[in-house]
Amino acid sequence: MKNTEKSDALVTLAARLANAREKAGLSVQEIAERLEVSPEEYTEWEAGNGEPDTETVRRAAEILHVTGNYLLFGLAREGMVGAMFPNKAQQAVLPVWYGCMMAGAALLFCGGAGMLLMLFTGRTVEAGGALLSYLPFQVFLGICVVGVALCITALILRSKNKKTKRGKGQGDGRKTNQQ
Repeated sequence: MKNTEKSDALVTLAARLANAREKAGLSVQEIAERLEVSPEEYTEWEAGNGEPDTETVRRAAEILHVTGNYLLFGLAREGMVGAMFPNKAQQAVLPVWYGCMMAGAALLFCGGAGMLLMLFTGRTVEAGGALLSYLPFQVFLGICVVGVALCITALILRSKNKKTKRGKGQGDGRKTNQQ
């Protein structure tokens, strides 16, 4: 590759920088001042003739209200997660309720599979027909109960998150109506 040719990554970084700057409504002069670089240097970045260091990309992302991953790789926070949970408070809660739901589902699957295996492999004979008094069955049943509890916790966290969003939206509407 010749030195005069621009790499695809550099061109896309340049395009994303320019696009994000325009969406933020900033001039080249304004963003250059905030990044503490010359407007000429910033213009070179947007032209794809150079690139900022990692720290400058991080600061640019913060100023332009995008992620560093978006500027560097085109991966936007606004992807699937952003579509489901538009505000940052909701995105902060996402790992908690999502983790609870996934852990609960995994435990339910494992516990249920264990109980079914016991039923279909004839382990009920060892228990004398009283499955609830058979210790391995109790363990699998306990795993299922914990799984259900985690799933319910996840749903509660999710519903609280939705109520918070609705409450904020209604509050904004009332303010608009009063003015």
